[in-house]
Amino acid sequence: MFWPQITKHRTLFSRKGLGATIGALVPFVVVTVPLLIYNRVRFGSFLDFGANYNLTSFDMTTRKSSLYILPAEMFNQLFQPLSTTAAFPFLTTVDTAISSPQEGSLGGFFAIYPVAILALLFIALRKQLRAHKAWGMTVMMVTFTLIVVLFGCYKCGTSMRYYGDFGYLLMLTTALTVFACDTALRDNIPAQNDALDTTGSSSTVLANQQDAQNTQVIAFRIFRIVLLVLVFLTILINLFGMFVSGRICEWKLLCPDLYATVRSWFIGLTV
Repeated sequence: MFWPQITKHRTLFSRKGLGATIGALVPFVVVTVPLLIYNRVRFGSFLDFGANYNLTSFDMTTRKSSLYILPAEMFNQLFQPLSTTAAFPFLTTVDTAISSPQEGSLGGFFAIYPVAILALLFIALRKQLRAHKAWGMTVMMVTFTLIVVLFGCYKCGTSMRYYGDFGYLLMLTTALTVFACDTALRDNIPAQNDALDTTGSSSTVLANQQDAQNTQVIAFRIFRIVLLVLVFLTILINLFGMFVSGRICEWKLLCPDLYATVRSWFIGLTV
């Protein structure tokens, strides 16, 4: 994020930028040093933050995940499709056969938040991302996502709760990708002197320009429709997903009156 300030402008990590460098690093030192000391006093190591001693559904101190099932676990965490039903709330928890710790889940991250699928287009839009100095940050966020998912699956199995560990990175990547796609479509708008055919007549030139503009407009409309559909699906899946039985903190038990009220809206529409 600050690469130009470090390498080009030298406003960080240089004699000229000493004040800014100290200002950037001090908050990390103030927070990190006490935490490291706390870890050392309580758990005997600066880097042991107590994850192995959580009270959970399995013994994390002896947890050893097989490397052979890691790809399947990562697929479940990211791409596992939804499981639907004809009765309210029209979604159920997915059923997998992986021998690892699992919690009730509606599906993979990209299935529950389909708008995040656009983040996967970041490679195709690297030119626009580079032009706006966002390519490095995008690659970094995707890399950190893979690291977090890999670590979580190996250490703890799969859970929707872990989406909070990496979901913000994918959503930020999605936002940057959407902006980059918008830029790419706008850049394709033909200029007044584009598509000139020196051997053709002026009418041919105007026709070529009009065709190019029409194609660009259609592409922009398709992109806008796809984006709106994905956002709508994300909202819809998460609204009904709150009423699914079998997941942690299911509303059928926590809010039975609300569950019964919303369920009554769909009586007669389903079996």
